[in-house]
Amino acid sequence: YTDSELQTLSFLEITHEDYRETNRALVTELLEGKREQFQIEKQYQRKDSSLIWVRNNVSLVPGTESMPRFIMTLSENITDRKKTQDALRDAEEFQRRLIDCSRDCIKVLDLEGKLLSINEGGMQALEICDFVPFANTSWIDFWEGQDREAARAAVKAAATDGTGHFVGYLPTNLTQQPKWWDVAVNPIRDAAG
Repeated sequence: YTDSELQTLSFLEITHEDYRETNRALVTELLEGKREQFQIEKQYQRKDSSLIWVRNNVSLVPGTESMPRFIMTLSENITDRKKTQDALRDAEEFQRRLIDCSRDCIKVLDLEGKLLSINEGGMQALEICDFVPFANTSWIDFWEGQDREAARAAVKAAATDGTGHFVGYLPTNLTQQPKWWDVAVNPIRDAAG
């Protein structure tokens, strides 16, 4: 829109329909004195019908004897940020689905060996229907005898930037089906290494 065209339109006319009611309610509260300001992230519709994301900081400027009160809005175009967030969310969802669909038993442990998560394939392999009872329990204690000591050593190796490896016996949870597992415990490093 040109500047002159925008001056003939209300903010609701260029606000995408999904955000109009929320925006209208916030402005009403502002005018009724129920709030001094608000911030909203919403989409504006351009003249060509394309959409842009904005973050609006909106406040009511009190009037004076010579000037009536008015609403002041500072708009920031956040379209690029929203696109980046969407791309990151999509990438995280893809990674989660990739891990979940693996038939390998993939677990995330803390540095002491407590169980933080198990992928879907791992839960099936172990015959675990509900992860909640296992959350934050000692993965090391799943094992017995020498295998428990091997598990402890593997976690210690991973915690000190190495890789722990052992082959151990652990039956499945529900039917106690005997299984031997080839276990590798690797550190998950952050961006700094």
